[in-house]
Amino acid sequence: MAFFQSLFKPATPATPAAPKVQPAPVTPVPQQLPKISAPTAAELAPHINPSPEAQKILAANPQQTPSQYLNALQEKQMGGEMTKTLAHGMPDREGVMWASQSAEKVSGNLPPEDANALKAAQAWVKNPTEANQATAAAAAAKTNYQGPGAWAAQGAAWSQPATPTAAASAATVPMAMPRLTPDAVVGAVLLAAAIKANPALAAPKIQAPTLQAPTITSPVLEAPQLAAAVPQAPAVVPPQVQAQMFREQQPFIASGIDIASGKTPCG
Repeated sequence: MAFFQSLFKPATPATPAAPKVQPAPVTPVPQQLPKISAPTAAELAPHINPSPEAQKILAANPQQTPSQYLNALQEKQMGGEMTKTLAHGMPDREGVMWASQSAEKVSGNLPPEDANALKAAQAWVKNPTEANQATAAAAAAKTNYQGPGAWAAQGAAWSQPATPTAAASAATVPMAMPRLTPDAVVGAVLLAAAIKANPALAAPKIQAPTLQAPTITSPVLEAPQLAAAVPQAPAVVPPQVQAQMFREQQPFIASGIDIASGKTPCG
């Protein structure tokens, strides 16, 4: 009887498997990246704020070159970490060129102010004069900083000369200031990749704030309640989401690698 019961036992419905994302086609990062002067990836680490997973890769081989580190990040599909490493490793002019190239790929989706900022950034890359730098700063200021063109122009505005001028005094040497251009480059590249995947992000709808007269009441003083701080665990990105993000970012990262390797000359 048990035999016949097993024959007619209803099958347990299978749990649907999570959709698989096809891996993005990648090529190994070239061993020689002449536009990145740091001999080891560890020297870039203090500037790029690596994630806990990226820190493990750095700790596994403290003497690895930037190329080796980028290859290890690529194997784990960590596009954001690759973007930060390239942006902080390259000089400002090459970084802004990368940001401009990324914004150009989605230029058809950008609002007029962001497109104008992109043009200003491109002009500075071709001719990095103080006048073009000022123009880029003005163009970026006219945007809402929601698009890659704005951040490319802001990267040009924040740029520092490759070598300090002889006229600069010790108190005004530009290189003594923190480098901000790489952060703008990272924003431009990742924004461009996101807009390429979802063009609607290029024109966010902004609602005008509603103004209301404030209500003034007598203050009530209460003893503050002190609670022990609960440590927050780092956000865990599901593998499928990380794979999809890397697939969207990979063409933009490839452009940055071409610049860092010298395959795409700056200018």
